[in-house]
Amino acid sequence: MQEPESRESAATTKSSNATESSTETSHDSEQQYVVIWDLGDTLLRRNVIGLVKEVSFKDFAMYTFYDRQNPYEIKNKVFDILEKVPPKDPESCRLLTETPIYSEGRRLPDCMMEWLAGTESGCNIFKKACKVIKEQKQSGNSRRELRMVENSLRIIFDPLVLSTHMKPISKSVKALCRCSTSPKVKKQIILSNWDCDSFDKLSYMPHCNKIFKYFDRNDIVVSAALHMIKPNPAIYMYVFNKFHITAKECIYIDDDPNNIAIGRQLGMRCIQVEKGNYNNIQRELESIGVI
Repeated sequence: MQEPESRESAATTKSSNATESSTETSHDSEQQYVVIWDLGDTLLRRNVIGLVKEVSFKDFAMYTFYDRQNPYEIKNKVFDILEKVPPKDPESCRLLTETPIYSEGRRLPDCMMEWLAGTESGCNIFKKACKVIKEQKQSGNSRRELRMVENSLRIIFDPLVLSTHMKPISKSVKALCRCSTSPKVKKQIILSNWDCDSFDKLSYMPHCNKIFKYFDRNDIVVSAALHMIKPNPAIYMYVFNKFHITAKECIYIDDDPNNIAIGRQLGMRCIQVEKGNYNNIQRELESIGVI
């Protein structure tokens, strides 16, 4: 009599497991998500040709072919200058730099961290940087190179110029559009390290309407408005609290591996955007079953 009881028990267990599995699958199919988008190099990227024109085509050509210098080194020269700009508030800057930001492997200067956190204006940073450039001119440094650095700094810290030369990434916009019509997506949010002045200009640029038309103004979170910057976990917690959502509901899309690492630690499902591989966003969203 023991054997029939054992088989009956096994059958009951199997039936129970099947019911639980079916219920779990049903819950997954019913789940709705909140998609959190980064902005720079995820939905928008710089128009390089337009920026080169702003710096000066002639200087770029002379720097490359006459001076025999790599024009990509100008970014490093810009950072060299900015690293000599003292922070406005060393104590608050110290707190910011506990979670530093990196750009292509190089740590962002303290003054830029303050700028993105909204504790220092781009105008003031530019003025201080110009004083450093003036000192270097007097020390006999290449005037052409310093002129290119100064023009590059003007682009970075002039809200109108920067906003004019940002363009939507078409493949990312396509994914954004598909999310907007998906029944599996209940909300989309922008979470970006950006200064308030240039973001205000950017949000009203006609060519950027392809992106911002999918978001309510209240669904856009900019670092400078909060005096916090990614990858500080506090800015993500702010988003969870503001929108009454949990990390498990969120799909977070960002190009910065440090931001992605924090997102995963907090429990979000993350999609890292690799530069130039924007098709990956749609593929990942499809594999999750969101679109």
